[in-house]
Amino acid sequence: MSCSKACWLSALVIGLALVGGSALWASPPKLKVMTTTTDLAAIARAIGGDAVSVSSMVSGSRDLHSIEPRPSMAFALRDADMLIRIGMQLDVWVDGLVMAAHNPRIAYSGKGYLDASKDIRKLQVPTGSISGAQGDIHLEGNPHYWLDPENGKVIAGEIKDRLSMLLPSQKGMFEDRYVAFCRSIDDRIPAWQHGIGRFKGKEWVSYHATFVYLAHRFGVELPATIEVKPGIPPTPGHLLRLLRLLESKKVSLIVMEPYYPMDMAKDLSAKSGVPTVIIPTSTGPQDSYPALFDTIAKKLEALP
Repeated sequence: MSCSKACWLSALVIGLALVGGSALWASPPKLKVMTTTTDLAAIARAIGGDAVSVSSMVSGSRDLHSIEPRPSMAFALRDADMLIRIGMQLDVWVDGLVMAAHNPRIAYSGKGYLDASKDIRKLQVPTGSISGAQGDIHLEGNPHYWLDPENGKVIAGEIKDRLSMLLPSQKGMFEDRYVAFCRSIDDRIPAWQHGIGRFKGKEWVSYHATFVYLAHRFGVELPATIEVKPGIPPTPGHLLRLLRLLESKKVSLIVMEPYYPMDMAKDLSAKSGVPTVIIPTSTGPQDSYPALFDTIAKKLEALP
């Protein structure tokens, strides 16, 4: 065999070995995780690290009661290995998408389906008979539980456990990242207490009962909402009663969600002298979960 031919064959063998070796040592494909909100996505990224690829179906602070499902959401769910939802009837729009996706991994009995509310201590759970006259009542309680940072740690623990079941080889890494996530919240609590906790023992009014868990965590009272009842817009009589409450000087702040109409809050502020502040209800698309409370605390701390 000529030297040139032998050299060519040697190069071919080496090349094939390199290709095979690279395939052998290539990183395993990332677990595809879909969430209904950016908050859940931020927590999933914090726990999953490089082992997961996470996308949220809703971007930033949105009214989760009024999300319109799109075909692109169902297509994304077809390839998902895991779905994480808020639950408690807040993201019911995802139910039809799960059915349309025909993906057994994220079906309600699938290992990749996670309702993040399952271990949450729920507030405002209705008792007695329920009727339409009570407004948009959530039978399982107030669903805005992620606005308590301690509940963020509960959610993270649920995600850690489910990821460990789906990727047992990465369990140690998920555990370590969970500990680091909880520490990142604990380390920020003093700053959040300085910004949000300054209103401890005082009263807020919001448009919707969105901030119940946030207020409960930081010792704030919520005596009324601009809505008459959940999902029912204010009437002139209700606004007049609300103005009298504000004029009594018992309420120190009108806290508004970014997606509800501002005209009534501004009018109430102008007549009563009680300031209005808009604070986010969810993380930004690429923000960390603790960044949500950093933003809320800074906005409240900046008030006179």
